[in-house]
Amino acid sequence: MFSGIHGGALVQIESLHIIYKNLLMTGQLDVSTFRTELLNRGFKERTRTIETPEGPLLEYLLYEPTTMRDLVVVSVKGWVVDARSYESALNLIGLCYDLYERTLGELAEEVVVQIVGIIQATLILRRSCKDVLSSLFSSTALELLGKSVGRTDVMPFGATIAWGIPRPPHEFVTVSLAPPPGPIPRPNRVHVIINYRGVNPDQGVVFVRNLPDLLRKLGEALEKVR
Repeated sequence: MFSGIHGGALVQIESLHIIYKNLLMTGQLDVSTFRTELLNRGFKERTRTIETPEGPLLEYLLYEPTTMRDLVVVSVKGWVVDARSYESALNLIGLCYDLYERTLGELAEEVVVQIVGIIQATLILRRSCKDVLSSLFSSTALELLGKSVGRTDVMPFGATIAWGIPRPPHEFVTVSLAPPPGPIPRPNRVHVIINYRGVNPDQGVVFVRNLPDLLRKLGEALEKVR
């Protein structure tokens, strides 16, 4: 759990799940370097075949041996890191880029890629999620929306903001806020889903590296919005 204290506001990052994809838009990836190196490091492997518009795609799932939870998925289409720890995500992404550059050599600078980040986090705030979401909507807007559907109990259940330009070669980020999933209410938790799109691996790594700071600042802003 990460904590951030600034200006008297306390924000805690209760959980974090990072999926980072480096997908090839041109050419194919030779998976042998990835498999050999990761298996030599003690990663445990299993395979799966998924259906794609181009036909069946064989993926190798390589599980990090100390947790057997975080993993690298590699195929001819590229590689994916799936980690539930910030430190593990950074370590695995760095390792994968080392192997990626070793595999492609000078071609690594020429291959067209798509960088995709899917981040889920739970923030602990001093305000309730309901209060936070309500503060992002005007009461007039909610009243009008309620009248349009013939209801008096319309309430916000989520909100999404975005920045950047939603087409290559630009970075584009969406941040969605909602109550945490699950049957047990957790009033002072906010579930955050961040979707990142880009084409520059260096920018993608920087975005992941800055995630704790981004989440803390987001939480602090949500504490203040009225």
